[in-house]
Amino acid sequence: MGVWIEDVKFVLLQLGKLNAKDPSGRFKGKLDLHRVGIVGHSLGGATAAQFCCDDAQCKAGIDIDGIPFGSVVQESMHQPFFFILSDHRRESGSEPPLVKSKMESIFSKLPAETRWQAMIDGANHFTFSDQMFTKSPVMIMALQTIGVMGRLEKRRGVTIAGDCVHTFFDVYLKGASTSQLKALPSRYPEVHADFTRAFLKKEKLPLIPQQSARSARRLRRIGPSLQNNIVILRAFFTQGRHGWTLRLRDSINLSVHLSEAAVKPYPTPVSTLRPRNLLPE
Repeated sequence: MGVWIEDVKFVLLQLGKLNAKDPSGRFKGKLDLHRVGIVGHSLGGATAAQFCCDDAQCKAGIDIDGIPFGSVVQESMHQPFFFILSDHRRESGSEPPLVKSKMESIFSKLPAETRWQAMIDGANHFTFSDQMFTKSPVMIMALQTIGVMGRLEKRRGVTIAGDCVHTFFDVYLKGASTSQLKALPSRYPEVHADFTRAFLKKEKLPLIPQQSARSARRLRRIGPSLQNNIVILRAFFTQGRHGWTLRLRDSINLSVHLSEAAVKPYPTPVSTLRPRNLLPE
C-alpha cells in the first residue's frame, strides 16, 4: 500500500513541475492542483482512501469496491468521500463482514454532509473495469448462470459507474449542486444509497430469478464438491472437433451461496462441461 501512495504523490509532484515549467508549454499554468480528486477500483480504491487520509492535496476521493487498508480504517478523513460497491450478497465466508466493518468504521467518522455511499444491484467486482469487455463472453455467461457474477449488463454497469464518478467530482471539484448526487438512485433503479445493502444476508437469494429449477439441474451436473459454496476450478475453454469444452482444474473457492435444494450429491465427478449446458434454455 505504501508504494501505491508514494506513486500517487510522485505523479502529483511531476504534474506540479509541468504546471510551473513545462518546456513544451502544453501544461504550464493549465493544471489546477488545488482541486485534486482521486478515484480507484479494488486496491486502487483502498489507495484512494488512504491517500486522502495522509495527504491534504486530496480534495475528494472515491473507493470503488476496494477493501480499505491502513490507518484510514481507524482515523478516517475529513474530505468528501464516496464508497461505491458492487453486489456482494451472494458471497459467504469471513471477508464480507470484514469489508463491511472497515467501511463503516471510515464512513461513521466522515463529515455527515460530504459522505456518500452507493451499492449497484447486479454489479460484480469487474463491472467497474474493462475486464467485462475483455474476458470470454462464454465464461461470463457461465459464471452469471451459476450465480457467481451479477447479471447487470456490462455497458449499463460502466455507464452507471461513470455517471457516479463524474457527478461526485462535478459537485466537489467544480461546485455543482449536491442534488445531482441525490438524484442518482432515481436515474438508475440499480443504485441504492446504502452500501450496507451490498452485504444483506437475511435470506438466501435464488441462483437465477425464475429459473432456479433449471439452474439446479445444471448445478447437479458439476459434481459432488458443491455443498454450501461452489468450489470451481481454474477454468478455461478449449475448442475441439465436437465444439467448445469448459475444463475445470485446480480448485479455488468462489464462495457462492446456493440453496440446499440446488445442490445434491452426484455419484460421478465431472471433469469437463459443455458451455451449452450452462446457458438458459
